[in-house]
Amino acid sequence: MAERTDRRVRKTKAALRHGLAVLTQKKSIKEITVKELVEEVDINRSTFYLHYTDIYSMVAELESELLEEFKNAIDLYPPTNSEEEMCRFFEHIYNILNDNREICVALVSENGDISFIRQVEDFVAERIKKIFESGMVKNVYDVRYVFDFCISGGMGLFKHWLTDENALEPAHMAKITTDMVVGTLKSFDNNFRVSDYSKIKL
Repeated sequence: MAERTDRRVRKTKAALRHGLAVLTQKKSIKEITVKELVEEVDINRSTFYLHYTDIYSMVAELESELLEEFKNAIDLYPPTNSEEEMCRFFEHIYNILNDNREICVALVSENGDISFIRQVEDFVAERIKKIFESGMVKNVYDVRYVFDFCISGGMGLFKHWLTDENALEPAHMAKITTDMVVGTLKSFDNNFRVSDYSKIKL
């Protein structure tokens, strides 16, 4: 009985996620009402309120779940100079995005949630900072610029891939991303100086 209830809850929440993604193609998340959402997915308002208090609480739960998956990936793949490990990490991230593609597209679109995008940027920044601290970039004068370049490039790559109708497989994108990041970092290795990250603020 509990399993059947859980399955029903998952099905309802999946329908609501889909409905939210559809509506964000027309208007901002801030403009979407519970009435519009339940009509889009053909469920009762009372059913919606069994799970959420309003649209904002629904979005907050979705974002929290996604960010938790990203953070778990950081813990699972510690920063390393190994390109193979880095590629596995990126593949994990692309798989998370792929599994949640529809709602991720909605959240990062013009009608999405800018605060979520900033949280993802913070996540990317945290990861890249750890890569830098592992010693792959030695020049403390260059590192701030490389850091910003990698963050902007990484976010642009994720957004483009999410909205690409002919998107490449996660494994292939992971290889491309790894090659880009490693290539950028290695291009600064010739300017070797003793790392001293306490002198800079990323």
